[in-house]
Amino acid sequence: MHDAIRSAFDTQGTVLLSIAEDAEVDLSFLQLVHAARLHAAAEGRTIALDRPAGGNLLSTLERAGFLFEADPRDREFWLHRKEQQ
Repeated sequence: MHDAIRSAFDTQGTVLLSIAEDAEVDLSFLQLVHAARLHAAAEGRTIALDRPAGGNLLSTLERAGFLFEADPRDREFWLHRKEQQ
């Protein structure tokens, strides 16, 4: 997955991740996506999910604590939810 994301950044300004509801997702995948987000921000590029996290991805995010007190940018990235003002 790391190589696929890196390759996408090399050829595109925006990387759009498509993660199936039944995809096997673990903490290392979440860490990889988090690192890719940091890299994208540092390089002036964009990475996004094609749809809000659901299924195994959402379950893993919740179990790993990624959504506990998530900041607005994280909630928008993972859940496609903007904070109400």
